[in-house]
Amino acid sequence: MLKTIICLVLCLILLPECKSAANNCLFRGKCGECDDCTYGQFPIPCLVDEPPVHLDEEHADQLKQLAPELFTDADPVFCCDEQQVTDIIAQTGFAVFTKRCPSCFVNFAKIFVHMSCNPNHSQFLKVTGSKTAQSDPNKLMLTQLSYYMSDNYANGAYNSCVNVQFPSAGSTVMQLLCGIYGAADCSPARFLESLGAVHTSPFEINFHLSERTPESEMNVKPVGCNEVPKGFSNQTCSCADCPVKCDPKPYPMPVKPWIIWGVDGMWLIMGFVYYLIVVIIIGVFIFNYYKSTSGHILLVPNFDDDLPNETLLETKPLLFTRITDKLLTIGSKFDHIIRTGFKNYGVLCSRKPFTFILPVIGVALALGLSVGVLTHFTPMTDPVSLWSAPNSRARTEKDFFDRHFNPFYRIQQIIIHPKTESSIIHINPNNSSQTITFGPAFNKDFLLRVLELQTKVTNITAKVNGQDVVLTDLCFAPMKNNICAIQSPLGYFQSKAANIDKIVNKYNYLDHFYSCLKNPTLQNDTELSMSCSGSYGGPVFPNVVFGDFSGNNYKSARSVVITIMLNNHIDKKDNIPAMAWEQLFLNLLHQYNTSDFNIVYYSERSLEDELDRQSRSSLVTIAISYIVMFVYISIALGRFTSVQRLFIDSKIILGLCGVIIVLLSVTASIGLLSFLGVKSTLIIVEVIPFLVLAVGVDNIFLLVQNLQRQEFRADIPVEQRFGTVLESIAPSILLATIAESSCFFLGALTDMPAVRVFALNAGLALLIAFVLQMIVFIPLLVFDTYRQLNNRYELLCCLKLSKRHDLEEEPESDSNGLLYKFFEHIYAPLLMKDYIRLPVIIVFLGWFCTSVAVINKLDVGLDQQLSMPSDSYLLPYFEAQTKSLGVGPPVYFVVRSDFDYAHKQKLICNSAGCSANSLGALLTDASKHPNQTFIAGSVANNWVDDYIGWASDKKCCREKETKDGPAFCDSTEKNPNCTYCKGLYDSEIEAEIFPDMFNHSYLNQYLNDIPNAFCSKGGGPAYGAAVDWLWGTNQTDHNQTHHMNDTILIKASSFSTYHTVMRSSHDFIYALKNARILAESLTQSINADNKADDHYVEVFPYSIFYVFYEQYLTIWTDTITNLVITISAIFVVTFIFLGFDLISSLIVIAMIVAIVVNLMGFMFWWNISLNAVSLVNLVMSVGISVEFCSHITRGYVMSERPTRVERAEDSLATMGSSVLSGITFTKFGGIAVLGFASSKIFQIFYFRMYLGIVLIGALHGLLFLPVILSLIGSQLRHR
Repeated sequence: MLKTIICLVLCLILLPECKSAANNCLFRGKCGECDDCTYGQFPIPCLVDEPPVHLDEEHADQLKQLAPELFTDADPVFCCDEQQVTDIIAQTGFAVFTKRCPSCFVNFAKIFVHMSCNPNHSQFLKVTGSKTAQSDPNKLMLTQLSYYMSDNYANGAYNSCVNVQFPSAGSTVMQLLCGIYGAADCSPARFLESLGAVHTSPFEINFHLSERTPESEMNVKPVGCNEVPKGFSNQTCSCADCPVKCDPKPYPMPVKPWIIWGVDGMWLIMGFVYYLIVVIIIGVFIFNYYKSTSGHILLVPNFDDDLPNETLLETKPLLFTRITDKLLTIGSKFDHIIRTGFKNYGVLCSRKPFTFILPVIGVALALGLSVGVLTHFTPMTDPVSLWSAPNSRARTEKDFFDRHFNPFYRIQQIIIHPKTESSIIHINPNNSSQTITFGPAFNKDFLLRVLELQTKVTNITAKVNGQDVVLTDLCFAPMKNNICAIQSPLGYFQSKAANIDKIVNKYNYLDHFYSCLKNPTLQNDTELSMSCSGSYGGPVFPNVVFGDFSGNNYKSARSVVITIMLNNHIDKKDNIPAMAWEQLFLNLLHQYNTSDFNIVYYSERSLEDELDRQSRSSLVTIAISYIVMFVYISIALGRFTSVQRLFIDSKIILGLCGVIIVLLSVTASIGLLSFLGVKSTLIIVEVIPFLVLAVGVDNIFLLVQNLQRQEFRADIPVEQRFGTVLESIAPSILLATIAESSCFFLGALTDMPAVRVFALNAGLALLIAFVLQMIVFIPLLVFDTYRQLNNRYELLCCLKLSKRHDLEEEPESDSNGLLYKFFEHIYAPLLMKDYIRLPVIIVFLGWFCTSVAVINKLDVGLDQQLSMPSDSYLLPYFEAQTKSLGVGPPVYFVVRSDFDYAHKQKLICNSAGCSANSLGALLTDASKHPNQTFIAGSVANNWVDDYIGWASDKKCCREKETKDGPAFCDSTEKNPNCTYCKGLYDSEIEAEIFPDMFNHSYLNQYLNDIPNAFCSKGGGPAYGAAVDWLWGTNQTDHNQTHHMNDTILIKASSFSTYHTVMRSSHDFIYALKNARILAESLTQSINADNKADDHYVEVFPYSIFYVFYEQYLTIWTDTITNLVITISAIFVVTFIFLGFDLISSLIVIAMIVAIVVNLMGFMFWWNISLNAVSLVNLVMSVGISVEFCSHITRGYVMSERPTRVERAEDSLATMGSSVLSGITFTKFGGIAVLGFASSKIFQIFYFRMYLGIVLIGALHGLLFLPVILSLIGSQLRHR
């Protein structure tokens, strides 16, 4: 009892000493260094059993910034000494990239501050391993430590860092802090495990969460990312690094279908309209039925009056004013002038010497113009020049980007699929009960074969001007080590077979893959002592080098992707070496055969090569089309009466001459425009010959058939006959020609080069074809007529039948063909029956309403597969690109010149203290809504952010004094004279670079610095090409000699990220559209605080596909505008050439509108998308529709029958067979050939659309138009 009392008294007296002995420090000082630590030679402390000590004021202040909670006592003591404080500050400096979010950095630092300096650290730390000290054999140094930490702090520290961005790596800081787990698979426990791992820490730290009572854990309160870490900073983390601070921002939502009562809105509306029209028609039928006094069923009203023929009018319409009467009189006189002129010309060209002179003049003129094809022809093969107007927004932005940052790289890509599709089951060497499943792409034998192919590619040597050109001469090498930045899965093994074969303690290549897929930036995969960086020294991104994986599960990949980037240049001459290398690259892959895998590939030159090859192969299609048309003309133009007269009545030579005339008109138009400096395009070579042939042959048929069907007496001379023929048919031909060429000339108003050049050539070719037909074909037809009248054989003109045979002596029943008689006696009378006309109206109106209902559902765009030949090696590549690749195209947000970065860095950066609506913040927010913005979730590269981080890191920005003045130190340079760049970074107030120093040579050093383990913020690889600048003192290039105090003038800069993966034209179009909306928000944001003298600076987005897809942003506006303009032109031309007949002109226009609308409906049902090619075809359909309508309408106007029905029947009988055989059938031959073309673009946009134009035009011209004319046709009649 006495002993117990004595002990209690002694304890009370010696209480401070008892407490101190219980809380002695476990380690202090320095007993060695970690020689193999990834981030430097970190010190290793000595084991001690000593009480805490005081620190001097300087080091205590440094410690207080990070852990003010250790200073609650009036006389604080610590388990660390001054040197340890300095070392802790240096050690936590390797995570300087977390300083952009002060809370993250402070929470990170607290882990090590409390571990080393907390005077009570023995309560939550336990030494579990030690060894003899390096510096003193009598001491022990720490090798292993157990660290007990509360869940609350672990979660808080992790959550404050989990969203912090690391712009230069395009990821978050957890990609680095979480070691082998990477950002995707990180968690609080794994985060701490990675911090304590061997080679990361100087001694092994095993963290234990919630295994003790709160009193025996490190359980300080973590600083939330939305809280200010007092003592260290006065800033909270930015919205980009701390989502809880973000305010929601509006983004455009995907357009939803228009649904009414569960039914598509357009279908419902048009269904109601059609129902209303049908009810009205039936109502008129019932009204007329009961109105009929004779009991005769009159299904449709008849407004005709049996009035005698008049020269001008049957009756004066009550609604026409005297002005209208005057116009009609002028129109009649104009029509008389046209007809008389053609009649006189027909007589003239039938007489000598004009029969000889005119063809010679025409052919000589055509050949003279065609010479331009040989001397001045310049093809336009560059896809950008073809489909993007020079003054378009996308083109000007591309030119700006190319000038300031150089054109985007020349991409060479190989996608490789193993033929063995079986997965690989791998046993985890650290846990034998756990298996890891890898996809077929991870088969070792397959990878070794891929390495062989990759080696062959990288060893390609091209010859240019006698000089060897190798890959390293051309490639993108960002680390400035002359090693190409090849993105390949083999990069994880530095492209060495020995590394793939390496096995250490059952840890093999699959385990290395597993680590690298989680963290591509991992510098030391411990077991294999191998980095995950590629041989060029930079990261290899798994979403780039693997394909056919699900979600972010890269282990499931079924294909690998090798991507090589070559430097690109504005001057095409500078790309000649690259193109030579690319050709050998393609040759190698064309010839590469293996049984192990399938390859698809692409080179930058591939598109131009394949387009050029397609244009050459299309010449065969065009030639066959011409041959088919020639054969058809030769047979169809003849009027055969007997076998004996087969080669007398045939028109073989005449048909051949007609085809040659059409071909000459094409070459003459191209030649003339070549003389004028207009470049030709692929679409000209492919389409215009067929277009002009189709139209030209129509005219030939109309001329010949009109001559054959005229009933001339035997005594009427040939010249008078031709005068009559031209008077009858030539005005209709002229009307169609001017209408069609007007369509194309107006179509040339578009800004798109390919469409504009096509329209110019087409319109000019049609005019030249008409002229040649008048001055060449008509005289040839005169010759042929004399030959036939003289019974001379066509191919042997010297021979003839003994008996003279006159065409006019044929029996009347044989004067017209079967088709003409079918129209005259069967088809036309039947169509004019009341019970036929009513269903025709109802069916065609239903067809029209159906087409209107689906027009808004037309797909917009042009898949790149369609532009290639059907046997192109690019087709499987495009398919694999759509299905396999896991990364979208890069997008750059470019800030134009004159922005004051120095004083407005807060409007650009994205770290603590930056504006909530800064450019970086808005880009980050957009990446969180990929479905609306099409911006991928990766972190945008922001050079201002990393410049601030670089400036704040004492291991990055260092300088020394030399005999020539101050100079920069490399971050790896171990020189005691190298000191931190003082006066650059404002760490006390604004956490930014001092504005006066922002544009000094520090920026040049940053943009040329290569990141390493000591300084991860070097901006050379990521941003060296992102900032275009000059030395401001003398406006010289940044490669020129300079002094450290020189200033820099920033001309432009870019901030890059990625689009989401694009699968269709729809994705590309909406990505462009939403990128521009986002860029407009960025522009408004950085100009929001402008003062009076501040420049308004624009931000624009740029990606390589924008120039091709910009057209689709306005494709509907362009389509409607072009159609309105062309249809208006058709109305004017038709109105003039129909003698100012307003009613007839409006009916023609109504038919053309119906044809175009139904053609667009046809496009929907046959999967033809709306794009530049189909827009050209729609414009062309307007012109061709004139042919189906104008001849029958003019025939109606010229008919002398008394009633509308009889005039419509007469016109259909006389012109219907010509429209069918001379216009419709002539086009089918060429169209059928297009169906067998090798190009998908031919098959879809030419075969399908031309077939639709002809079928829809013929149905409207031969069915709907006569019925409409019989009901509401004009009463105007010409003689």
